Amino acid sequence: MNQTRRAAEALAQLRPDRFTLLLAAIAFLGAALSLARQVSYGPGLGWDEVVYVSVARNLLAGDGLVSFDGKLYTQWPPLYPMLLAAAGLGALDPYAVAGPLNAIIFGLTVFVAGRWLRHRLETRLLALWGCLAIALCSPLVLGSSYALSEPVFILLTTLALIQADKYLDEDRRSALVWAGVFTALAWLARYMGVGVVVTVGLLLISQRGAALPKKLRRAALYALIAAAPMAVWMVRNFLTAGTLTGENRLQAPYPLTELMNDLLTKMSSMVIPGFADGGIRLAAEYLAGLVLAAFAAAVVLIFIRGRRDWRGFYLFGGFALASIALYFVALLMGATWHGVQGRHLMPLYIPLLLTGLFALDRFVVYVRSHHSLPPEGAWVNARTIVRERAIVSMLGVVLASALCLWLAYQAALTARGIVSANQGVGLGLAGARWERSEVLRRARELPAGSHVFSDSIAVVYIHAGQGKHIYPVDDWGAPRVQAQDAGSGVYVVWIDPIPPRRDRIDKLTELLELDLVAELSDGAIYRGDSRARLPPAYFTRDGAPMVGESFGVSFSGALRANVIGRAVAMERGSDAVWLWERGSDAVGWTELPNGAGPSYEYTPTAADVGHRLRVSVSYTDGGGNWVETVAGPSEPVLKAAR
Repeated sequence: MNQTRRAAEALAQLRPDRFTLLLAAIAFLGAALSLARQVSYGPGLGWDEVVYVSVARNLLAGDGLVSFDGKLYTQWPPLYPMLLAAAGLGALDPYAVAGPLNAIIFGLTVFVAGRWLRHRLETRLLALWGCLAIALCSPLVLGSSYALSEPVFILLTTLALIQADKYLDEDRRSALVWAGVFTALAWLARYMGVGVVVTVGLLLISQRGAALPKKLRRAALYALIAAAPMAVWMVRNFLTAGTLTGENRLQAPYPLTELMNDLLTKMSSMVIPGFADGGIRLAAEYLAGLVLAAFAAAVVLIFIRGRRDWRGFYLFGGFALASIALYFVALLMGATWHGVQGRHLMPLYIPLLLTGLFALDRFVVYVRSHHSLPPEGAWVNARTIVRERAIVSMLGVVLASALCLWLAYQAALTARGIVSANQGVGLGLAGARWERSEVLRRARELPAGSHVFSDSIAVVYIHAGQGKHIYPVDDWGAPRVQAQDAGSGVYVVWIDPIPPRRDRIDKLTELLELDLVAELSDGAIYRGDSRARLPPAYFTRDGAPMVGESFGVSFSGALRANVIGRAVAMERGSDAVWLWERGSDAVGWTELPNGAGPSYEYTPTAADVGHRLRVSVSYTDGGGNWVETVAGPSEPVLKAAR
């Protein structure tokens, strides 16, 4: 009998409580809303999403971390395409996996954040409201319906901060190890994960009540676990591409004030999406700035005071501030191409929400404790009690109404977004336009193995690129390729050739003989003549040579080798022979001194003024054939710039 009673008690302890079941239902709702946006057209697509999908496909094909344009994948961390590839091992395409995977991850994020709220907040209704606020949040539902790495990063960041909070509360090494593991994975999902490392590292070092050697050991253990995988990834990038975090970033062309306004606008639109322009937008920017300043002051003040019961506030709040500061510094340094983007701020939504709810819960607890009934026998002023209770009740009603209205507003925006997405609006390359595209329908009919050049290579790759080799049109000019492989064919797919692009088509036809295959309502398809020839040597810049400035020549064999599989001896200092001359066909050509040996550059002198330059290059191609070619003649040499 006692054994039966013990078994029943153990089963009752394992049975989830009603809040956990309700939280699971809300998490399922969030995942369902994300999937509802993808019913008609699948997950949204842009350039970044196409890169992730193509890298995952190439991984499954055994080609390694290479994107659809043939470049080595170094620009972003590798976790997300690896997840897509791992999920696609069961003969599923990574693009088909991306939508359900991100929806499931979003649901898990709702559940994990809700569990933390239930554990840390004393007001259960606030915890429930927070779960609904995450599940119904329009920006988060939108982000989880695209094939992006943000949902994975948000989940891993939330897990890392929760485990760090658990360690600071219970001083358990296992929690610290898990915090390091989740931080490492978050950093491998987005470079923004460095904000987690900075936040948790500072909290570990400044932890009160612990000996300094212990704090340093624990901080070192956390840093080692969190940073080791990213260090390996950066070393790989440096050895293969010469950079730590991918391609060289462009300098941001935005002044400081513009970046500040843009940052505040994006942050305010994250909290209240879809606000109008004009005065409302300006007011929202100032309000966001004031709220952010007050938030930063509160986090710093509470951290300085060292309140243990407010640890969750300055943990999540510290991450939000550190991420904003690091992102702003990256913008000023030109480490991003497009300035402030809303999706870059998406990971801040949950930390800001959790810190706000944490502070609100502490305020509610304070009000309850200071407005309880007086002890029995104490003198009571009935009028004062009634007035205080009325004020508190009024504040409670106003606060509850505001929270419910905000929740309803988010739900309405999410519902409108679902309807728009299923109408093909706002999905980038996954929209209705591409399904109806005539030029893409014809591009899908091109022979497998064709070499396709396009002004929109991401579009062609997703919608018509199966079994084809796809390349960008080089600088809106001609692809530097000799169309010698008549069996596979070389094509140019031009999408939406509006009138300003006609001059680029004309430039293409000058350098590569093109035959028009089809001119359609939204584009055109050209076939390259297999007999066309491009000079394998060309001057590296246009315009007239000038005295004192080097004028160079190079091969076009690199692209040709990639396209038709032929190697060309084009390395500097190979068996190529360079011969620079000045003059003209009418008066003859005079050989110029090249110094000790062949040179791919020549610096004009005063004796060259008024004369044209040309260079003949002879080299051995991949087939062992001796090839001779001439670049030029150039325009007459000038004394100085015009």
